[in-house]
Amino acid sequence: MKLRFKYQLILYYIVVMAIVIAAFLIYILQQSRNFKLTSIREQLISYNESVYSAYMEGTLTSSIEHSNDLRYTIIDTNFNIICFSGPEERRLEELKDSKAELIEASIYGEGTALRFSEEKKVEYLYYAKKYPGFYVRTSTPYIYEKIEITHHNIEYQYAILVLI
Repeated sequence: MKLRFKYQLILYYIVVMAIVIAAFLIYILQQSRNFKLTSIREQLISYNESVYSAYMEGTLTSSIEHSNDLRYTIIDTNFNIICFSGPEERRLEELKDSKAELIEASIYGEGTALRFSEEKKVEYLYYAKKYPGFYVRTSTPYIYEKIEITHHNIEYQYAILVLI
C-alpha cells in the first residue's frame, strides 16, 4: 500500500518536527542539569571555605554547623584523613573511593567529582580544594529535586512542547 504524496509530506513533516522537538528538549535538560550541578558546587565551595576557616581558627571541626546531607573531610598531602565529619565506620572507606577530585585538586588547586554510592544508592557530588599542607573535601548527595527551579523547568518544557 503506497501513501499519497501529500500524506508522505505530512509524515515527513511530523518526523522532522519530532526530531527537532526531541533535540531541543534534550538540550534544555542538559542545560538544566549543568545549572543544577553548578549551583550545588557553589554551595560546596562556600561550605568548604567555612570548614577551612574553622579549622585554621582551631575550632573543633565537629562544632562546624552543617546540614545532615553535607560531609567534610580534611586530608593531608599524603592522602591520610586528619578529620572526618561522617560516621566513624565510614572513615576507613572514605579514601578507598576514587580520589579523582583530590588528584584534580593537587594539579589545578580544586577538583570536582560525581560518584554513585553503592551502599546508599545515591549519587554524591564531591568538591576538594588544596590549601597549604592539606586538602578540604566536601560532599553532598546530588538529588535532582534539591533545587526549586526543577519544577519550573518541567512546566517550561511542557509549554514548549504544546506550542510546537
